[in-house]
Amino acid sequence: MAAVLAGIGASVAAGAGGTLTPADVCADPDDCRLREAGQIAGVGVGLASGRPGGRPRELLLAEANIGVNHAFSWQTIWPERDRWSFEQADAIHAFHRESGLRSMAFHFAWEQLFLDDLPDWVRAVEDPDELRALLRERAEVIFERYPDLDRINVINEPLPTLGGSSEPYENHFFQVLGPDYIAELFEIVDAAAPDHVRLVLNENFVEYFPEKAEGLVALVADLVQRGIPIDSVGFQTHLMLTEIAGREPDWDLYQATLRRVADLGVDVWISELDNPVDPARPGRFEYQAGNYRRAVEVCLAVPRCSDILVWGIEDGPFWFPLPYVDPAPLLFDSAFEPKPAYFAVRDALLAGRPVRTPVSGDRLLLRDGLDPARRSLSFASRDPAIRAPLPGSAGDPRQAGMVVEVGSPTTGETARVALPPAGWSLRGQAGTQRYSYRDRDRSHGPCNSAQLFAGKLQVGCRGEGLGFTLDEPEQGSLRVEIELGNDVVWTVFGGTVVRDRGIPADRRGRGQFVAKRAPRGTDPGP
Repeated sequence: MAAVLAGIGASVAAGAGGTLTPADVCADPDDCRLREAGQIAGVGVGLASGRPGGRPRELLLAEANIGVNHAFSWQTIWPERDRWSFEQADAIHAFHRESGLRSMAFHFAWEQLFLDDLPDWVRAVEDPDELRALLRERAEVIFERYPDLDRINVINEPLPTLGGSSEPYENHFFQVLGPDYIAELFEIVDAAAPDHVRLVLNENFVEYFPEKAEGLVALVADLVQRGIPIDSVGFQTHLMLTEIAGREPDWDLYQATLRRVADLGVDVWISELDNPVDPARPGRFEYQAGNYRRAVEVCLAVPRCSDILVWGIEDGPFWFPLPYVDPAPLLFDSAFEPKPAYFAVRDALLAGRPVRTPVSGDRLLLRDGLDPARRSLSFASRDPAIRAPLPGSAGDPRQAGMVVEVGSPTTGETARVALPPAGWSLRGQAGTQRYSYRDRDRSHGPCNSAQLFAGKLQVGCRGEGLGFTLDEPEQGSLRVEIELGNDVVWTVFGGTVVRDRGIPADRRGRGQFVAKRAPRGTDPGP
């Protein structure tokens, strides 16, 4: 299925429910710190900083349980062939240990088009065996001196920075060691690292470039299939291309990519989150807060998303030159006061991960066609596990709407379609509530009907806005997830794509996926 649904609308998607509540970790939810809110959601929280003093130190220790040690960059710790420099790495590492912060080392190998940390003396090495020997020495020295690191970024930004290709960027390591250098790096670091150290591949801008997202999934899939020791993938999430390149983050692409990578059996995490915003943008801090919230919700929607790391503490000079001043990219302003983005992150964490409920399915039908008016989607489930949200609750579709997500475990494709709040109505009271969605002229999207009450869920969509194609001989299965506020019901249908034969020319290109009686399953999350 080349594209199951050309989704419209958005919401958070599936995750794994937790057991803690705000009352378990905070005396007053309004006073919850980020690290405490992270316990609700089951994620670690970090604010990137070295060894700060004064108010930044207080904020780091109050809000975070993860620390970043930038001093492992090659330029800093091994600036000359015959000279190591451990002062910065030692000081930051000792601070992390004394403060109880998990310590993350950035970066083992990084050489890119715009920014990197590779000394000139390493760039001058052109013999593959010599470069491998240097890499082994670097790994052995690091782990002999810092055996209690939590994780290390083995390769930073292996794909082209601004997309345009799904193939690895031909950096110095590629040119000297060959196209399989990434696998070599992981094996070299794994040979020196203690077993508990998590080995990370870190990449940027996948939320903007579909071809880069595809390249990342393909790269990780290749490493996993070959048994290369990769534990985690960091998604940097520098939300900076809206102002300088006119691109908004594609949140559906972002979430689908995290999910696809996680489905390969590795952890994912947000590793360098920030959002610079032009002062000329109206309501810029509310816009910024919305982006931070969406990033956190996407992480929480993927069960294997383990940590969220913000790329700094307080606003100040930005790490990359921008065409405007005062980008204010972080959670605290220059006076160390929390901004709307801080509260957006905290509240999203306090809401926790979506509660996932497996249900049985009675019927799933997807039908495509060259004529968009002939395309349709219908889903029905009768299962006692289905509960209608209480009127006025966070899951009330009159407030939150509903999102239908259909994904292929076979191909990794995922797409979504929304039933917005405007079309929903309620009959009955608490205990007997029945929700109905009607949009006969499909003015709010392609879905024209839905019903939701205790024990039953049914959705029907047809026509414009359903841009999918059924083109594989065997689809295998499709996962259906229905999102209501912070809750998700899901099921998996098996089935076969049927290609129509001998039909009039104006209807060729049609196919359909039909499945019945999907049993209640087990959540595919960890």
